[in-house]
Amino acid sequence: MQTIHQILEEYWGHKAFRPLQEQIIQSVLDGNDTLVLLPTGGGKSICFQIPAMTQEGLCLVVSPLIALIKDQVENLKQRGIAAAAIYSGMSQREISAQLDLCQQNKVKFLYLSPERLQTKLFRLRIEQFKINLIAIDESHCISQWGYDFRPEYLRIAEIRPFFPNIPFLALTATATPAVVEDIQEKLLFKKKNVFQKSFERHNVSYSVLYEEDKFAKLVDVCNKVQGSGIVYVGSRKQTETVAGLLYRNGIRADYYHAGLTNDQRNVRQQSWIKNQTRLMVCTNAFGMGIDKPDVRLVVHLGLSSSVEAYFQEAGRCGRDEKKAFAVMLYHPTDRLYAEQQLAAKYPKIEDIRRVYAAVGTHLNVALGSGENQNYEFNLPAFAEHFKLKASLVHHAIKFLHRANYLQLIDQNNAPSRLKFLVNHHDLYRFQIANRSMDNFIQTLLRNIEGGFEDYANLNEQILAYRLQASLKKTVEGLNYLMKMELLDYVPQQNEPTIFYLTPRIDERTLYFSPEVYEQQKQRDEKLLGAMVVYVEDQHLCRSRKLLAYFGEQNEHNCGICDVCNKRKRTEISSTESALVCSQVEKILANKSLSFNELIDCIEFKNTDKLIKIIQDLLDNKTLKINKGLISI
Repeated sequence: MQTIHQILEEYWGHKAFRPLQEQIIQSVLDGNDTLVLLPTGGGKSICFQIPAMTQEGLCLVVSPLIALIKDQVENLKQRGIAAAAIYSGMSQREISAQLDLCQQNKVKFLYLSPERLQTKLFRLRIEQFKINLIAIDESHCISQWGYDFRPEYLRIAEIRPFFPNIPFLALTATATPAVVEDIQEKLLFKKKNVFQKSFERHNVSYSVLYEEDKFAKLVDVCNKVQGSGIVYVGSRKQTETVAGLLYRNGIRADYYHAGLTNDQRNVRQQSWIKNQTRLMVCTNAFGMGIDKPDVRLVVHLGLSSSVEAYFQEAGRCGRDEKKAFAVMLYHPTDRLYAEQQLAAKYPKIEDIRRVYAAVGTHLNVALGSGENQNYEFNLPAFAEHFKLKASLVHHAIKFLHRANYLQLIDQNNAPSRLKFLVNHHDLYRFQIANRSMDNFIQTLLRNIEGGFEDYANLNEQILAYRLQASLKKTVEGLNYLMKMELLDYVPQQNEPTIFYLTPRIDERTLYFSPEVYEQQKQRDEKLLGAMVVYVEDQHLCRSRKLLAYFGEQNEHNCGICDVCNKRKRTEISSTESALVCSQVEKILANKSLSFNELIDCIEFKNTDKLIKIIQDLLDNKTLKINKGLISI
């Protein structure tokens, strides 16, 4: 096996590790349960990828977001490292194919969502795997105090008995001291073991700007701060509106959200990464897993739901250690809007039951059936049909997911996939016996990469063009080969789907713990309250405030946030004070003036400082004021 430094250079092109990475890797190789806290862009993935590659066997990676899983698997494959993924929405045949590859030791990393970790199929197969490490990404989700509570994370430790000697490596970019303790407790760490890099970002200037006209200020900020940037907004509609505004003001901007097709998202993301698009206006999921160190600006057009979420999103700028700006444009009405959004996240229990029943009826799922099945689901059409608010349906389904009943999966226009169920020899024999399909199969083989060991992406439009056939005839050919059990064809899924995690039950028997419901609501209210305190307190250094939230004490101000810059502008030197006093003595020697008249007579560039000096002279009785006129 190669050394960790050889692997780092061969696959990542680096000769040296970043701070703490080597110590973390050694801790894992020594067999220790390890919790890693590194800020966004701090290189967390390498901390489990490299130790796994120095040993025989498979690394199991639990991650909460399907999009992030897909990105990381694709990144590893591009580096020539075998990786696979299992997540909700895949067919049973696809899942079995991935598990077969793992069992045959043809995969080095298996990524899966926490829900898939709990399935009967996975539990039956897991004992047959040779696992060398279990990594839990976004591990703050484990904690009951975490800001993205996922019940499935609490059950991760249930696989420990299968692999009693395999270390757990938990990773996160944000965790308060209480969450740090909770993660280790919930994962049954054999002993406490935490590696934490300071969250301080010396090169990032944090600012909160109170603005009546946010859009005008946004254009101003984007013109002042040159370079690549991200603008976070609260909805898909806003991404389009704000991107259009910036574009009309001569700024190369585009928008990104989950409603775009797979090709559109890839093209826009690549354009931004290559700096062809300067600013990406997006919802908060954008940026996860993207390695772009030269982002100079991150702007929030409103409140984040928590300090944790804000810190991660803001942390996507300045990863190259050069000066960068994290700006929040704020208006007091944003607080009211955030509170309304939070209230909407917690629908009444009876409304959740009503939505569950309506979904089952709409999808024609019989009681006792549906488990591990996907059903196409158009949420706006469903809401309109049942006379329900779309926001209510959305949040009710989120609760049903938390309670492990069903899940809404946004397929993001996932491409069609194909896998041959026979080997090359058997496929060739079929071609010989079925000459009419020979050209179809040969063209198909030329248009997909792989497909015999694992599922390969397929574009039916391109295949049809090269076959000189209609799209309908092309799809008919694929379905015929599937009917002949030569391949498994999974057509492109453009619509979101409902995935039943358990068989459908009578809605009256749905169980939601009132205590857990109330605890979650109070927790979210507390998190939003902390965000409001961060934004509305204009006296303490922003960086110090963020660090204190995460339990890190810092005795010095950053000197570059909006609070520190304002303090600099109003700090008065003895020279400045003497200059103003000498002018005041001359001006008021033989006359009295109003406050504004006196200010106008004094030659001094900084009006804020000048007003403060005059006010101090009045306060200490050096100057007198009578009937609105100032005299000596």
